[in-house]
Amino acid sequence: MDIKTLLIAALAVSLAISLGMAIVFWTRQTYPGFGYWVLGNVCRALCIPLFLLPREQFPHWLTIILPNCLFFVMVILNNRGVLAFRGWRLHYRWEIAAVLSFCALLACFSYVESSRAARLTVIAVYHAGFTLWTVVVLLRQRPAYFGSSDVLQAVVLGILVMFDVARVGYIWTLAAPLSNHLAAQPYLDGIILFNMAMSLLLTLSQIMMNVQRLE
Repeated sequence: MDIKTLLIAALAVSLAISLGMAIVFWTRQTYPGFGYWVLGNVCRALCIPLFLLPREQFPHWLTIILPNCLFFVMVILNNRGVLAFRGWRLHYRWEIAAVLSFCALLACFSYVESSRAARLTVIAVYHAGFTLWTVVVLLRQRPAYFGSSDVLQAVVLGILVMFDVARVGYIWTLAAPLSNHLAAQPYLDGIILFNMAMSLLLTLSQIMMNVQRLE
């Protein structure tokens, strides 16, 4: 299966997830934080069409910087949703600083010193940092409604952290040129399918967390 077909399938899955989460948000009782999860899924759905654009025909800010920033915002919104769900007092300064620095680094390694390895490292480090923060909150803050859905989300996010760490290690320990490996069909197929599976499990855990708290 070619990359374009897989991305279209990922877009269909993401749109279905966004619609399902929005319906739950609008028609069911939801707790603080659920709205952030809905917005996060919308950001993921918005970034996928940009990844479909051919990079040789469109500028880097549209095909690299913007979609990756939207995906990172999705990670931040998921984290913010968990914090709100747990009743944390929320501040925006760290998130704004993270997004601005993330975009600046991607721009630097796209225009000033073009480096795919550096871009992928930045993406993996920022994603892993916020995701690990979410895992810590899920496991350390255990209110009365803590249950299997919290554990499921922590496990899914923990897998994503390990994936990001392994990805950085893979990038910087390659003996052959990086572009040859990252352009290989099995590598790209695996990443897309892995992210689709994790998205479905993450959404399931979020809906289960809300239902579990209602009960």
